[in-house]
Amino acid sequence: MKSHEKTFMKSPWIYFLATFILTWGLCGILIFKDMSGSPVFSFGVLVLAMLSPGITGIIFTHLTKTDEEIRDYWQRTIDLTRLSFSWLVIVISLPFLLQILAGTIDGLTGGKGLSWADTATAFISEPATQLLSLFAISAVPFFEELGWRGYAQDLLQKKHSAITASLILGGIWSFWHLPASFIPSTYQAGLGIGTLEFWLHFIGIVFLSITISWIYINTNRSILIMVVFHATINLAGEIIKLSETGEIIYTLCWFSAAIAILFGFGKEMTLHPKTRQEVRFGHDKILSLIVIGFLSALAFAQPVSADTQALKSQFQMELDNIHLEYGFPGATAAYILPDGTVEVVATGLADKHHEIPMTPESRMLAASIGKTFVAATVLALVQEGHLSLDAPISKWLGERPWFRRLANHGTISLRHLLNHTSGLANHVENEKFVLDFADKWRFGKNPYSPEDLITFILDQPPLFFPGEGWSYSDTGYLLVGLIIEEVTGKSYYDEVEERFLKPLQLTLTTPANQTELPNLATGYLTTENKFRLPQQTTVQPGIMSWHPGLEWTGGGLVSNPRDLVIWGKALFDGQVIVGNYLRALLQSEPVNKNSAELRYGLAVAVRENDHFGTTYGHGGWIPGYCSSLRYYPHSGTAIAFQINTDIGIIDSSTPLIEEMEMRLAAVVMASISVK
Repeated sequence: MKSHEKTFMKSPWIYFLATFILTWGLCGILIFKDMSGSPVFSFGVLVLAMLSPGITGIIFTHLTKTDEEIRDYWQRTIDLTRLSFSWLVIVISLPFLLQILAGTIDGLTGGKGLSWADTATAFISEPATQLLSLFAISAVPFFEELGWRGYAQDLLQKKHSAITASLILGGIWSFWHLPASFIPSTYQAGLGIGTLEFWLHFIGIVFLSITISWIYINTNRSILIMVVFHATINLAGEIIKLSETGEIIYTLCWFSAAIAILFGFGKEMTLHPKTRQEVRFGHDKILSLIVIGFLSALAFAQPVSADTQALKSQFQMELDNIHLEYGFPGATAAYILPDGTVEVVATGLADKHHEIPMTPESRMLAASIGKTFVAATVLALVQEGHLSLDAPISKWLGERPWFRRLANHGTISLRHLLNHTSGLANHVENEKFVLDFADKWRFGKNPYSPEDLITFILDQPPLFFPGEGWSYSDTGYLLVGLIIEEVTGKSYYDEVEERFLKPLQLTLTTPANQTELPNLATGYLTTENKFRLPQQTTVQPGIMSWHPGLEWTGGGLVSNPRDLVIWGKALFDGQVIVGNYLRALLQSEPVNKNSAELRYGLAVAVRENDHFGTTYGHGGWIPGYCSSLRYYPHSGTAIAFQINTDIGIIDSSTPLIEEMEMRLAAVVMASISVK
């Protein structure tokens, strides 16, 4: 019986099954359970899942191998004499060279190119996290290679050629990564599901396996050099940031290397893994690999610039057509593609009286889109252990003299405020506030502190018990702002600037906390507006007639579609906060009990069955300005626009916003599908 079990265990497929059970089981915890409140634990679970190939490889080696084979296994893991200088140079330099090559080609063909500043910014802002990340990407390959090459490759080559074994192992290795696509904040999750980048990444792993296996065979089956090579690939990707197009070019470089190996060195890969002969790797062969990779990547990248220019022209034309049809003063619009390409266009006038044209740099009040920054700040503080989404807000605001006069004050949680299920009224809709603001806006200063605005809903009955209904409340977000400042000891705007605006280089986004706002387009509204505001928002270019500071954490930012699409993609790709935060962000409640197609998460509207699938985003209105931000997760794109009027929009007398969202998205999506 024992002999039979040992033979059974020697099958590589039993090893693969055990590895998958361990990895996918651990990943399942992160996929199906919200771990946003335990970032250290979730990171540990993810790392342990990635170590599974090595853990099972070590166990299976000791269970199925002879003492001599076990000694050989560990010798190949620690034997420095197998690390010849020439091979070390190749395995350390090649990933960096190909990364730089891909970024250079991307830049030369109109793409984003290399982004050294992204890495520097990340290290400066969070050095401890970045060092931990570098340790993880360096340590994980050690355990992966103990399993994939050190154990599985040799077993496969007992029944298959080296090439076939490499392809089988590459396919298994690629499929093993699949759960990462469903774990927010991982690289794979950022690619989306079923996108071009998704398929290239997973197919690329198969071809990368051929290159790795070839080096493994030609270095006397050294597990250690595989660890160095694998870690260097990960390290190069972490240090040298590429756009998504750059990543595709990088994958094609590895694809070309694999093809060159198959056709140029295929015979050398038929060597039995126990053979001690080392096949020399001449300089001419290195050069051929690099040349083939360069030409393949360049051939792929050449059309990108032309496609981008054509799309921008079509996007501009559609915006101009909408402007002509609806006759609004002006608008700006932007899109960001899966590869990070951003384009901004403008139409009409930023100021009708002074005949100032709208430009791609024109700014407008972003209104409630600013709530997405509020929610992101809260989630960052949750990840850091300073806040808890489901703790009662009395924990932070309970000592305020007005707190007990709030409806549902004892049962409201932070999550209830963020997803508008608190049951609190909205001061913006309060008749006393409307009349009061109509009298005070002329003062030129902000007439209200956040706590002044909260007083307008005190002593009012709850709309519903927390969590049992949905009603939009700007007042709830003012409470969130007070909580942020309570726990950080800093102003909300300082937190946003340090955490998001500076790292993402959102240079056109600033606090709307003063009347002088450079490059602000004039907004236009009707004389019958309920706040009795003037028909235009500015007294002269860039200076508002009323103080926008009263909005604060209900919105509170002046911005531009360029910044909004960069922010939207980064936020919904899981890139703006360290750790798994997307699950909490997107956990949503139906806006209407009779339909689940429109739901609201933490400052995000989740629309199902939209024209182009599920979308995430937010709209914004403040007198004189309307804005829209939508992210399309299936294609990895975001589109935003701002219009400098609310006439015909706030009263829903025209379908302008909905039609503009649909038509601009149609242009972008058609371009992506053609590609």
